Amino acid sequence: MTDKTVVEPKEVANNVIKFPQRNTDIDIPTTQEELTESVDRIKTMFFDMVSIELSSPVFNRASMHGFDVSNDSYIKDCILVVEAIKSLLLKTKSIHHKLQDYADEHIDYDEDEIVADVDYDDDE
Repeated sequence: MTDKTVVEPKEVANNVIKFPQRNTDIDIPTTQEELTESVDRIKTMFFDMVSIELSSPVFNRASMHGFDVSNDSYIKDCILVVEAIKSLLLKTKSIHHKLQDYADEHIDYDEDEIVADVDYDDDE
């Protein structure tokens, strides 16, 4: 007779690996409309993130040049800069932003007066 160890069911249950369960808190789009809304939310978050990322160096540069824009009294001006950058990014993808209307109606420029070829070296 061979000597075999008997494994009780209770011991086996302790060795079972529990697989991760599906996260039920996530709203998975089930219709085309929900999918479109989800994509639009993701796009909005992307443009928000990129416009903030691009405007950050502008504010840092202003500070380096002696302009303290971190004061709360300038928050609306900073938001305007971020929104202007977002408007530009959206326009490159043919997506409307209300600042585009404002720029079209209120910004006049003469191409001869535009400053160009300015080299802002970050190493200074």
